[in-house]
Amino acid sequence: MSRFRLVLLAVVALALASAAVVTWRQHRRGSPVYSLRQLADAARARDRAAIERYLDVGRTAESVVDEANSAAGALGAADPGLKPSLVAAVEQSVWTALLDSLATLEGRYQGLAGVEERGEVARVGVRIRSEDADSAFVVHLRMERAAGGWRVVGVEDLGPYLQASLGRRQERAHETEMRSDLRNLVTAQEIYFSGHATYAPSLEALTYSPSPGVRLEIIAASGTGWRAVARHEAGTAECRIGVGTGVPPGDVEREVKCSAPIR
Repeated sequence: MSRFRLVLLAVVALALASAAVVTWRQHRRGSPVYSLRQLADAARARDRAAIERYLDVGRTAESVVDEANSAAGALGAADPGLKPSLVAAVEQSVWTALLDSLATLEGRYQGLAGVEERGEVARVGVRIRSEDADSAFVVHLRMERAAGGWRVVGVEDLGPYLQASLGRRQERAHETEMRSDLRNLVTAQEIYFSGHATYAPSLEALTYSPSPGVRLEIIAASGTGWRAVARHEAGTAECRIGVGTGVPPGDVEREVKCSAPIR
């Protein structure tokens, strides 16, 4: 569930969209944003019954899981069989965040991004600060008219953000694999050197195999040094390591150096 944690926090942050004073003043009583303000107030009061008047936790949780699974599916990481347990976990996480973690969420809200009201359905766009704090993303609350106001029933447009978030996690995992393979390559080269008085020019000479998906290339191997580059077939980052005369300028011998992924 760790990959969904930020999404869960975003869902709760959406419930706080009307907490800003300007929002309160600019939207009429009975409007979708007014109902969000009521939801935020109910959460601050830890009034579970009042929260449920303005938020259908079950339907909202299911919509988050559906978007998360769709994004994960685009990256080959979805498991539809997990949906029931994920929905239950998201529901619990939403309740925990609403009742216990409001203080940590208020700083994430960065303003409204539009309100669309069409008959019995409304969409409220909310801008939320992203994980890296250098950018923001916009998601939309789907709301339906209910007795006494409006009720949140889903979250839309999480897909692009989720794909980017999962992509960053995969990049970090690929980098970890490449770093490990390059360090293991150093050990293999030292064993080879002890028997040949020179470093191996290829993986075939070492009978060494990297992790699945990782491509290693040994460059400029000689009796005085070597260097190697690692790339992952599903990633964009590149890692390198050098020994002796093969150490690239500015690098430290036997220390893996990785470039940032190409965006």
